Amino acid sequence: MEIDELGYLELDRRGAEMLFQVLTEREEKNSIAIASNEAFTGWSKTFTDPRLCAAIVDRLTFNATRPHMAGLTPEQLAEADEVTWGPYRFRPGVDYADAQGRVVPAFPLFPGGRTRLSVDPSPRPSWYDGSDGEERWRDRYRTSPIRLWADCTAPDYEPWTLAFAVPQDGSYALGGA
Repeated sequence: MEIDELGYLELDRRGAEMLFQVLTEREEKNSIAIASNEAFTGWSKTFTDPRLCAAIVDRLTFNATRPHMAGLTPEQLAEADEVTWGPYRFRPGVDYADAQGRVVPAFPLFPGGRTRLSVDPSPRPSWYDGSDGEERWRDRYRTSPIRLWADCTAPDYEPWTLAFAVPQDGSYALGGA
């Protein structure tokens, strides 16, 4: 299946839900090719519900091959595999996070519970060069939510993955400091 110019038109909630259903049914059965001039961070204009937007991006990127990134050198393409795309990453080496700050190992989390994890601003890739490179990288993600995926298990249920977006201001957290 090919979808051209995703991000060009705004989809209402029902349209976005229908697209999510199609992607879910097609996942791991057949290929999906997407063409878009809009970065994932701009898809919030197309999919106005941030959780649904995060879920659609998750469906499209889970086990996906690297997107074509025109204009980058082979070294930059290799670096792109190591970049944490977004405003923050887990603090490498803290809370058992991996060296890139992308993953922390599984831990139990019960209904109503929470676990705080240390984060750092994600480092900018080398192609954001020049004296304003760091500022351009920060500006790109200044108001972007932190996208998270949690692999979940529960007795008597098949494992599932949960995708969600956490606002940078911490408003997603349930009470407390």
